[in-house]
Amino acid sequence: MDLFWIQAVGFLAFFIEGAFYFCKSSRIMMKVSIVTSVLWTAHYLLLGVPSAGLYSFLSTIRSFAGGYLPEKWMKGMVWGISILLVVLLLTLYQGIIAALICASAVVNIGICYMRDRRLAFLGLTASAYGLWVAVALYSGSLAGLAGDGTMFCVVLIAFIRALFDLSVLTCPSWLRLSSSLRLPSFRKA
Repeated sequence: MDLFWIQAVGFLAFFIEGAFYFCKSSRIMMKVSIVTSVLWTAHYLLLGVPSAGLYSFLSTIRSFAGGYLPEKWMKGMVWGISILLVVLLLTLYQGIIAALICASAVVNIGICYMRDRRLAFLGLTASAYGLWVAVALYSGSLAGLAGDGTMFCVVLIAFIRALFDLSVLTCPSWLRLSSSLRLPSFRKA
């Protein structure tokens, strides 16, 4: 297939993925996420980068299962998919691309556990997109570079804004005292 059409499949995924952020229904978002994951899988497989295609395929499974599984099973599914991905990537080893994708899988495990810690979540998300920007550069994916580069910039700006938010700086969530350790109040009754 001509490189133009391979990049066109990637840009189609990029534009559909950009449009699905405006969806209000979670069911529609899930379905669009599955479609874009399939398109990214096809894009990377046609580019001749099976490790990135494999990761996108496993993202399709995660997106599909994420819409139907209870929330408590999601962490286990992320762990399982990430371990399977690392094992499969070690068998398909493609040099630096496979190493970057393995690092992205490890970062995704961290993202799963940092959802309630805004700065850590944004920092890990930015690093995941940064890793995929590097994958796009090494694989020659212009659409991946445009999509992941855009998301990297958006998340990085959100991270910087959160970093300089005074409420976040004065009492970060990981330093807050739990409710059982609160200091006694000295107000007069």
